[in-house]
Order: sequence, then structure tokens, then C-alpha cells
Amino acid sequence: IAEESGRQIRTERTFSELLAALSIKAKESVDSTPSHLELLRDAGVVDSGAYGLEIFLRGIHIHISGQDVKNVDIELRVPAKDGEGVQNLIKNHHATEEIYGYCTQFILKSSVGIEDLRELFVDLGLSLVLAGDSGIYRIHIHTEAPGDSINVATTVGSISEVSIEDMERQSVAIMDADRKEKGESKNQNTVEACAHIGFVAVATGSGIKQIFRENGALAIISGGDSMNPSVAEIAEVLDSIKCESIFLLPNNKNIVSTAKQAADLSKNSVVVIPTNSIAEGLECSAEFDPNSTAESNEETLTEVMTSVRTLLIFKAERTA
Repeated sequence: IAEESGRQIRTERTFSELLAALSIKAKESVDSTPSHLELLRDAGVVDSGAYGLEIFLRGIHIHISGQDVKNVDIELRVPAKDGEGVQNLIKNHHATEEIYGYCTQFILKSSVGIEDLRELFVDLGLSLVLAGDSGIYRIHIHTEAPGDSINVATTVGSISEVSIEDMERQSVAIMDADRKEKGESKNQNTVEACAHIGFVAVATGSGIKQIFRENGALAIISGGDSMNPSVAEIAEVLDSIKCESIFLLPNNKNIVSTAKQAADLSKNSVVVIPTNSIAEGLECSAEFDPNSTAESNEETLTEVMTSVRTLLIFKAERTA
């Protein structure tokens, strides 16, 4: 992309035309990432960082060129064969004694040059990425001992925005969720018959899912704070339902946007009620009337949703 940018900038193209050319180059680059890294090829995925840059450039171009995003053909990148490659990689990993370690990230303010910093961190773990300049760097590393990287960083500067995620626990959670989904699919994600109107809910937890089912959900899509469903996953469930109108309850503020994109892509008539919490979703599902019209239900559920107040209590990460 950088090389293409250098070539394009010497032409007389407009900024919009420049972004269009870079978007095409970004897509080609993303398409080729599995051929450069065996791990991506085995997993059946593309490089997520490169894909993010592709979407970023494409989004800017769509906006400044005045295109209607609803009419733009956007390729959704999803793991091949329903994620079979990813699952196999995790299973093979669990069959060994190796561990993923911790994904460790932080911002480092330091007067030390980037190449010297690289020498300090290169032997502390894998997947080392350093980015930045002017004395401010974003550092990413996979390591079994995140404290070592933090300690080294504090000897050459000050750190902030520290993030440490247990990738081993994440991989176990993915496998457990996959096994649970396969075991519960007959009961929880079976699409019920619908001749006129119905609703689909996004939820996690067997108890919550059961309540939605009892309230008449046509299907339940697994998702929540820690494992949000993709646009493709939601659209697939929506398209599997034969119904005149479908109401979609995302039940999480981080899923609302994804739900709206999936609704736009679905071949069915889908109305997204932007529920931001399980409490709002449960109340809406209780008030949903399958014998009423879509317009009447939309008005009722929107009013119900705005009347719900939710209080969340979290355990503090540190003492005062």
C-alpha cells in the first residue's frame, strides 16, 4: 500500500481517486496474506490487521465519494469452512505442552530509538510489534511472562494503557463455546416456524436463552460482552428463517451496529430494535405480539425499550 501510495501521489489524481486505488491495492494485499504466512493459510483466515486497514481505506473512500453504503458491495472476510481451520489449530495446540501465553500491549514514552527498543524486547517473546515515532511507541508482544516486558519498558521510559490478555484461557473458552454450541444447537438455535412475524435475540447463558425461547424467539444467536457475533453469523441466521417480518434484538450496545449491518444484508425484512442490554431485550420479548403488525410491534418495543433502566455493578480493579 505504501509503494502504491508513492506511485499514485505522483499522478494528477484527486484524493478520492487516490483512495479508490489504494483500496483496490489493500484488498489485493489482504487476499495474498495467507500465501505469506502458513499459520493464516492453515487457519483459513486473512491477516486481521491488514483487513482492518482495507476497511479503513474503503470506508473513507465511500464517505468522501458520496456513495450510499447500503448499495456498496463489501466483501465480508470470514474463516473458511465455518472456522474449521481455526478450531483445528487450537485443538492441535492443546494436544501439545505449549502454551499461548499472554498478549501484552502498552504505550511506551522513551527517548530510546525504535531499533534499540526492538533489541530489548525481541528475546522476551513472540509476535513482537513496535510502532511509533517521536518518542511514543505502541508495543505488542506474546509472552509467558508479561511482567518481564513491563519491567524492561519501565527501565527506559514510562508506560500507559497496559493490556494483558490470557490467550490460553481465550483458546479454552473458544473450544468450550464451540462444544457447547454444538451440543445446544438442537434446542437453542433451531429455527421455529413463522408464517407472519417473529423475533430473534442475541444472548449468552443457558438461563437467559431459555427465557427468550419461552417468550417465543424464532432463533437465538450466541453472543455477549466477550464474544460478539459477526455480521455474517447474524445474517446467516436471519436468512435461514422464512417469515414476513423479523425483529432482531441485539441486547448489547456493542452488537447494535453489527445487527444493523446484518439486517441490511439479509434477504428478509428485518427490523432492529437497538436493545443495549439483556434487561431491555427480555422486556421487549415479553411484550412482543406475533399476532400484531410489524408497525405496531416496532412502536411498542421502542417505547418499552426506552422505559427500561439498567444498573450494572462491577468489582473494582484497584482500591482507592
